[in-house]
Amino acid sequence: MRLTTVLVLLLFTSPAVRAQQPAASSKVTLRGVVVTSSDVPLARVRVAVGGAAPSEAPVLTDDRGQFAVSVPDTELVQLMFTKARYATALVDVRQRELSARDETMRVRLALGGVISGQVRDRSGEPVLQVVVTAWRLGTAPPPVPPVQNVTTNDLGEFRFAGLVPGAYALGIRPPAQFNPAAAAQDVPAQQTVNVGLGAEVSGVDFTIDVPADSTPRGTNAAPTAAGGTGSVRGRVLTSRGVPIGGAVVQGYGSRSGAATDSVETDARGRFVIARLSPGDYRVRAFKSGYFAPGAGERRSAIDFLSTSGSLEGRVVTVGRGQTLDPIDLILGRGASITGTIVDEFGEPMQNVSVSALELRAVGGRTRALRASSQGTTGRTDDRGQYRLFGLQPGPQ
Repeated sequence: MRLTTVLVLLLFTSPAVRAQQPAASSKVTLRGVVVTSSDVPLARVRVAVGGAAPSEAPVLTDDRGQFAVSVPDTELVQLMFTKARYATALVDVRQRELSARDETMRVRLALGGVISGQVRDRSGEPVLQVVVTAWRLGTAPPPVPPVQNVTTNDLGEFRFAGLVPGAYALGIRPPAQFNPAAAAQDVPAQQTVNVGLGAEVSGVDFTIDVPADSTPRGTNAAPTAAGGTGSVRGRVLTSRGVPIGGAVVQGYGSRSGAATDSVETDARGRFVIARLSPGDYRVRAFKSGYFAPGAGERRSAIDFLSTSGSLEGRVVTVGRGQTLDPIDLILGRGASITGTIVDEFGEPMQNVSVSALELRAVGGRTRALRASSQGTTGRTDDRGQYRLFGLQPGPQ
């Protein structure tokens, strides 16, 4: 087996950092310097204008920590200061104060705290696409973004960075495919975490009690019957033979396409589909984050991740009163690419968009096509790290 050839594309899609230019007549130039808590100048801090002009292009501080940014001549403007590994700072400046700032304003950034953890289902498997929300409890200067949302990756991992010291409440929301109604509701607080200055609080884990999958497709009149006496027993395993708990298994009549009742595997990956009428069935397994593409299929693995399904399964023939055992179903995970992006000074670059492009021969030419719109696109975190997942393995 080999991995399909992919190209990693870096897109600096955050608002472009502009050169410092003279202010327009309707704007005022605000100058300042950004330093650490010990008054050491901070270079390459991103200074963005919010409030009345959120579309204003940001600037970067120079090697002496100095910046000059054009702000609208309005009653109130807000500046946001961000830098990898530092806590985000929001500074409100009122129009009447602008003229009084002949001397540069001074902004201090402190090292930011981090909260990280993992979300698993009740069988211990990681759950991807879970929305994790963190909001700060209480109020204290400087003002900070009150609520942050992140989404778990294929390992169920999440990470909040750039946090100011204080207490934070965290809550989770199941993926929309599990419970669309719950996905639209407010996230209830489930854990409270205290974050110190520049501290990383890890191991903040959640167990989410959701079905292994939403009801699979093809739920016509079930071919099971009150008098059905056949059954299928088996296991759902990884390609390495590791049991997969919490997977949904369902049989489909080969002729009618009608679906049996779905069953869920136990911690050992075992399942039983009972009360089957005589006939041929295609038995399939479904599990969020796993896939089993059919032979020769070239669809992206993220398609299987988003539908949580196995497209191939196994075809079995069940006789009257017969029990087929064992019927093993194999599910796999997509491949992943991880890495770190730094600037020319070796500092991590945060919020850089990274995408995986698949190299394919199209019309006699090699073209780079986006592998998928989900899972194979991401952004770097406060460490400059990214993870692309759901990449399809290919045949030898």
